[in-house]
Amino acid sequence: MTVPRFSQPAFTRNPIAQAEIAYQQRTGRARRWWRWLARGVTLLAVAAGLILYASEIAGVLLQRVPLIGTERLEIGGVLLLIFTTALHFMLMFRALALTANSITREAQGNTWELLVLTGLDARQIVLGKWWATVRRMWRLYAVLALLRACVAVWFTAFSARLSTMIAVSGTGFVIGGPDNPLPTALHLLAAGLIVAALTMANLIFTAACGVLASSEARSGAWALARALGSRVVLLVAASSVLLVLTIMLWNSPLTLLAELITRVASALLDNGLALASELVAYRSIYYFGTDTSLYVVASGVLSVGAYGLLAWSLLVAAQRRLIGRQALPPVERRRENGKR
Repeated sequence: MTVPRFSQPAFTRNPIAQAEIAYQQRTGRARRWWRWLARGVTLLAVAAGLILYASEIAGVLLQRVPLIGTERLEIGGVLLLIFTTALHFMLMFRALALTANSITREAQGNTWELLVLTGLDARQIVLGKWWATVRRMWRLYAVLALLRACVAVWFTAFSARLSTMIAVSGTGFVIGGPDNPLPTALHLLAAGLIVAALTMANLIFTAACGVLASSEARSGAWALARALGSRVVLLVAASSVLLVLTIMLWNSPLTLLAELITRVASALLDNGLALASELVAYRSIYYFGTDTSLYVVASGVLSVGAYGLLAWSLLVAAQRRLIGRQALPPVERRRENGKR
């Protein structure tokens, strides 16, 4: 399966995607009062997150502990953390449910044979179902990405600040002094961007897990369970393989590569929180004579690529599964078979 460009008909004029988007819009609308309530709560959460993030930026620009005293807002910050975590898992389950029901619904409704007879190949079906869910969910995930970026920066900075206060208590060191320098605004910005990018990459990967499960299961509940299980197993397995590779490379001349791989493995499991904490944490705790910021940013880029590679592999597997269920192979494969 070649990687299609977003300008190709597989995305822009895919009838499967258009039909799936229409179905999701028609069946997924909540009551108006609930939508307004959810929007109001989300706007309040975003405003609170931006205030916390801005306070950290102002603090490092003025080289002092954040001016508005986010420590006094600890309860509000913890509540925001809980809300963001709950929203993260809620959206993940929603994306899995949408994709896990996409192909299974065709089999349960006895419309799979009609779909095959339309002449659409397996790639168009897989990409259409996957792309419809990505388009349906990307705005919600964009809000989640903003919230996770703000909360991750504030929470890791707040935790590191408390740890630093305990570590330097009675030593005469001052937070923000030469012995305990604050992170820079670029550190905070990079940390937020990494968390946001990995959150959006998580949507791509999660939707692919649902499509693969839907191509293999005959019932929606079983497909959802398989999608959730495969998502967890794949992330744990990929991280374990990377960690084993890290151990093999650690005492070799490729130690720097091992550090990158270690960070990628952790990013797959926590969706970038460890990378953000390494950038945001106060240098007195995480600074060992070498600035690792470039390694962290590079690891973030590689982690986004790892999510993309996993998603592409899952879509390839789903395509092959549908070919086994009588769907047409892609055009280039049919051409190759014709030449033979």
